[in-house]
Amino acid sequence: MITVSNAGNPALKPETTVYTIGYEGVTIEMFLRRLTAAGIKQLIDVRRNPLSCKPGFSKKVLAMYLNEIEVEYIFICLNWAYLRLCGVSYTATG
Repeated sequence: MITVSNAGNPALKPETTVYTIGYEGVTIEMFLRRLTAAGIKQLIDVRRNPLSCKPGFSKKVLAMYLNEIEVEYIFICLNWAYLRLCGVSYTATG
């Protein structure tokens, strides 16, 4: 889990909790079950390249699976260094 603070950036909510998840060593079915069990309603994909040789994890197919379980899919190629320059701070826990 990552807690993101806005550090003076008025465009962000005062504090937002962001959960992280990986897909190494799991099937798409296991991945989807984990999201459902955690009550996740939105997945933000921050991979530089949203393609995968692993079945179900490429951008378009993943978005389709997520839609089936009513999880919104958003792709943002995220650069944490850039976010820090914009005043976003984060701390990893757990």
